[in-house]
Parts: sequence; structure tokens; C-alpha cells
Amino acid sequence: MLRRTRNTFQHGWIERKQTSRGDVFVYRWRERLPDGGYRKRALELGPVADFKTQASAWMEVERRQFAINPDNPKAQITTFGGLLQRYVAEELPHMRHSTGQ
Repeated sequence: MLRRTRNTFQHGWIERKQTSRGDVFVYRWRERLPDGGYRKRALELGPVADFKTQASAWMEVERRQFAINPDNPKAQITTFGGLLQRYVAEELPHMRHSTGQ
């Protein structure tokens, strides 16, 4: 299977891969590294014959309770007031007196 675009989905993706044992479904995802980069990961789900559709392969992923990047906290909502408080506390003290007024 040839693709022209990269697979960069938030929850990973499932591919069909040909092996010497026959076609298998492979679950793929990218993990974020501490330095900000990414590592490609893969998990073989099983032979295509065991799954009738790709949706059933997704059900297998859910059955295994496999979560992508579970350690990464979800983004928090930033308010303008919160941004202003952080600016006053962290940035304003480092400015020259004439700029800080």
C-alpha cells in the first residue's frame, strides 16, 4: 500500500502489513520524547483473517486499553487574566524601571 501523505494522527493509525505468515494488522503511533522529538512505535494486532474489518482491529486496540502518550497532560485553557498575572510576575521585574512603569 503506497501513501503520498504522512500518517500523523492523534490516536495512531492501523496499517495492513504483508509478512511471511500472511497479512497482519499493525497499530502504529508516534511517542513524544523528553527532548521534544518523536519515536515511531508499532504493535502487531494479529492476522487479518482474525478481524473482519479495520473497525474490529480498532476494537482490539481499545480492548487492550492501549493509550497513546498517557503521561502527557492535556492542554489547559489560558485566560487573558492568567496570562497577564504571569507576565507581571515573571517578565515585568526584569525590565528597566522606565519600561516597567
